[in-house]
Amino acid sequence: MEIGLELPGFSTFDKMAPKIRTEVNAPIRQGIHDRMSPARRAGLLRLLEERDSDGTTLFNRLKKPAKGLTWSHFKNLTKRREWVDELGDTAVWMESVATGKNIDFAGEADASELRDYVPIKQIALIA
Repeated sequence: MEIGLELPGFSTFDKMAPKIRTEVNAPIRQGIHDRMSPARRAGLLRLLEERDSDGTTLFNRLKKPAKGLTWSHFKNLTKRREWVDELGDTAVWMESVATGKNIDFAGEADASELRDYVPIKQIALIA
């Protein structure tokens, strides 16, 4: 006996994906937010406002990849690591967040678009 079942078209799934992604990501972002103190949240949000000496935001400085292997670059990287450590304990903030989701959030964190998001989403993506 055949049962006449038909799967929805790709366009239907394509339309559903953003809503489902939002439903999945919202509690994850809320958890990251809630594991931070208000002072840490404010510190992360300041990264979008404060500027480095070259005019870029401190968030751009945070995302900047390391330079080649030289002694001076290593010393600068050490200073940068100390600065990042002062922002807070990311291991606590990202507790129970899957590595893949962490990578997705990092990839989504673009300084030019972060300002358009609500603070909870901004904080989670920066973290």
